[in-house]
Amino acid sequence: MNEQVEVKPGEKPGVCICVQSDEEGAGKETYWNFIGEILGQHLFFNTSRPEDTVFGRFNGSLKEVLLIKFEEADFETNRRNEGALKALITSTHASY
Repeated sequence: MNEQVEVKPGEKPGVCICVQSDEEGAGKETYWNFIGEILGQHLFFNTSRPEDTVFGRFNGSLKEVLLIKFEEADFETNRRNEGALKALITSTHASY
């Protein structure tokens, strides 16, 4: 069976990629920073403070971003902002 998948780079896929490792130095940071370099600064957003820069009121810099990387993601922060996180991943319209 030869099924073709239509690529739509401007549309959200509706999924979130989570990468976790018990080992320090596994290469997660290096890999995602490399992907960020390929995308460029206007499409890649890297943050260690998502509660302020992603879930906060002043998140206009995310308007055109295709990939957001949370460094050392704090799952408690993500839990508190669960609805906003789901909206970032799946909604077709957003306010910035």
